[in-house]
Amino acid sequence: MGKYKLDMHIHSVSSGHAYSTITENARYAAQIGMEAIGITDHAPMMPGSCGHIHFLNLKVLPEYIEGVRVYKGIELNITDSAGRVVKSISKGIF
Repeated sequence: MGKYKLDMHIHSVSSGHAYSTITENARYAAQIGMEAIGITDHAPMMPGSCGHIHFLNLKVLPEYIEGVRVYKGIELNITDSAGRVVKSISKGIF
């Protein structure tokens, strides 16, 4: 069994710079004894990232893949010190 039980900041191929699918990430997490992962792909405004449809489609993923709890999230782009989120990402996702 591994030392860590969860990793809440994991990118999939949808982020543009990662090499594994969500299922592959979950499978590896199961192999090393993790209980949960958080998928946090880059928001659409990040160059090379996916579009907003990707995040809308996350709701069809099961809660558990390969026995690992998969939390669905996003790595947001913050635009200013007031914490305002890039408008394109907030439409229809939150």
